[in-house]
Amino acid sequence: MKLLNPYLLMLLALQPILSLAWVNSPGINALNSCRHPLCTRRGHFKVTGSIPPPRVHGTCLTTSKEAVEENPKSGFFSKIKAAIPEAHERKKLIPLSLMFFAILFNYTILRDTKDVLMVTSSGAEVIPFIKTYVNLPAAIGFTALYGRLSDKMEDTSVFYTVVTSFLLFFSSFALFIYPNRSHLHPISFVNWLSPQLPSGFSAPLAIIRNWSFSLFYLMSEMWGSVVSSLLFWKTANDVTTVEEAKKYYPLFGLGANVRRRRL
Repeated sequence: MKLLNPYLLMLLALQPILSLAWVNSPGINALNSCRHPLCTRRGHFKVTGSIPPPRVHGTCLTTSKEAVEENPKSGFFSKIKAAIPEAHERKKLIPLSLMFFAILFNYTILRDTKDVLMVTSSGAEVIPFIKTYVNLPAAIGFTALYGRLSDKMEDTSVFYTVVTSFLLFFSSFALFIYPNRSHLHPISFVNWLSPQLPSGFSAPLAIIRNWSFSLFYLMSEMWGSVVSSLLFWKTANDVTTVEEAKKYYPLFGLGANVRRRRL
């Protein structure tokens, strides 16, 4: 039930707006106040001579279609229908939404997992060191690599290459590296080297001791920066027009903010 709280709050916040729009919908107040002989509220009417214009008085409505067109405050369901994206826009919006959801869902899991692995294995004091001396050089190196790939490959191929590399690493970490971490981590070597170095080397030695967790931390951080911030928005800019971006980019930002909530 805790996961549903934000959505329930959104529905409760929209309820007064929906109620107000329903009250102002066509045919509620106007037909009740209409007293013209030709009003449809009185059922069938007789034509005795020349038919006057369809709407004589300001409060008389002839048909609901005309009411929707003439009254800007009415036509709630017509406004909802107009807000639905067209077919050619849905072909872009639905895949982009699913892609954005999958990227952020993976990043949420990776973000929480990387912190747990590093804190429980090496301690919280390692986090600032790995962010400064591992993540920063890796980000600079990836920038140079990405520029080289963009010069030699198409944008679609770059996207597939980078995302596939991330997925292969995370799959190998889950299937091979983590189950065999006791054999892969140089724990004996670091324990022998630690007394021979000053105490200031405790953080680098902890990173070396649990190198697979450090690499997982790095790749998780790079997933959020590269795939979520760079590749997705570059792909979205390539397939959407300026007018479509004005309508749908705020929705993507709203979805990102909902994802960042601690539910």
